[in-house]
Amino acid sequence: MNKYRLVKQEDEWGCGVACVASLLGIEYDAALKRLEHHKDGKLDEAPLGLDVHEIIWSLADHDLWYIADWRRPAQFPAGSIICIRGEAPYQSDHYLLMTPQGWMDPWHNTSKNVSAIKADYRDALPIGTEFIVALMPREP
Repeated sequence: MNKYRLVKQEDEWGCGVACVASLLGIEYDAALKRLEHHKDGKLDEAPLGLDVHEIIWSLADHDLWYIADWRRPAQFPAGSIICIRGEAPYQSDHYLLMTPQGWMDPWHNTSKNVSAIKADYRDALPIGTEFIVALMPREP
């Protein structure tokens, strides 16, 4: 599989899974299995979705070292995963991955129908959203 390819989220709470799958160049299901291992439960079990530490631990399993930063940096290097929140449909946390092609958004079309979700690249963050936290690559 190719690193930084488009990966759509296949679950309502699967944006973080899709970002990890794209970053690691693995299938969505393989990323889901690894992340749910660190969550000790399913994505749709409380708390819903993924916390940043579960993503960081999963990436560390692949010798990729990340740090969470709540200050918005001037630039996001490729491989950064960020969490945003804002107006509908982004009132819950949503993860995007910075790639050489721009932001890989695993829920680009914001379809309410999970089977119709499409991923695509964005030049900028969605309008009406705010930066919450960045998972930034770092040296081990």
